[in-house]
Amino acid sequence: VIDVKEDGTAPFIWKFLLNHAAKGEDVFFEEILTNLAHSLILSLINTFVLPLNYHYQKAVQKTSSLTLNLAKLYIKDNLANSIKLTDTATHLHLSSRHLSRLFKTELGVSYSEYVQNERIKRAVILLKTTDLSIRDIAQETGFPDVH
Repeated sequence: VIDVKEDGTAPFIWKFLLNHAAKGEDVFFEEILTNLAHSLILSLINTFVLPLNYHYQKAVQKTSSLTLNLAKLYIKDNLANSIKLTDTATHLHLSSRHLSRLFKTELGVSYSEYVQNERIKRAVILLKTTDLSIRDIAQETGFPDVH
């Protein structure tokens, strides 16, 4: 049993639904009642079902997000070098398979795509804000050659 606050969403919608059902004089009576009933069901789901998984998901998400942030920082700090998945995973004391899954599930891109995108972003910034030659920018961002 979960204690529901009197001023919460579900009790508010429930009271509003009861008041509207008692009046029954509105032109859009059925449509309003249907929408209120749907809102009440969604509110009850949010109140009673979601908290059951909330704590577990939050703990897993915090750990994953922290690990992913550390991986991102490591990549940004080492863009000029050849950054392999195994190097980053070793630095973070993870398996490369686990790190690869984190990138895919949380960012929607593979590790290599992420590194490539970061290199391109860094190169764009350097092209816009510095007078470095393209060759120097390529070296600084980890591209093997100018092309």
